[in-house]
Amino acid sequence: MIMINLDVMLSKRKISSLELAQRIGITPANLCVLKTGKAKAIRFSTLEAICRELQCQPGDVLEYGEGNLEAMEQFYRALNGGEDPPKADRKLPPQERFYKAIEDSVELVEGMDDKPEEKWSDELQGG
Repeated sequence: MIMINLDVMLSKRKISSLELAQRIGITPANLCVLKTGKAKAIRFSTLEAICRELQCQPGDVLEYGEGNLEAMEQFYRALNGGEDPPKADRKLPPQERFYKAIEDSVELVEGMDDKPEEKWSDELQGG
C-alpha cells in the first residue's frame, strides 16, 4: 500500500494545502484527493512540483508498506473501543478511514474540555 505523507511535509514546512495547491498549479480539490489517499495515480510533474515547493524528496511524500493497512486498522479499533469501522466507513480507502478515526477522536477529546475528568475518562473507556 502506498501512503501519502503530504500532511506531514506541509506541517514541517508550515505551508497550507491551499498555498501549496496555488504554488504548484493544481486545484485545492485535487490536492485534497491526493492527501487523503483517494488518488489512483500522480503525475511525475506534479510530484516534482510538490518536491520543489516543499524542498523534499519523493520518498518524503510517498511511502510503501505492506503492514501499514493492518496498523491503520488496529489503530482505528484502538481509537474506537475495539469496534470495527461502521459500514459507511468501510467503503472509505484505508488511509481516509485512518484520518477519519483520528478526527473523530480529536472531536471527542475536544468536547471534554468542560467536563470533570471522571466523566470524560468514562467516555473514553466506552462507559
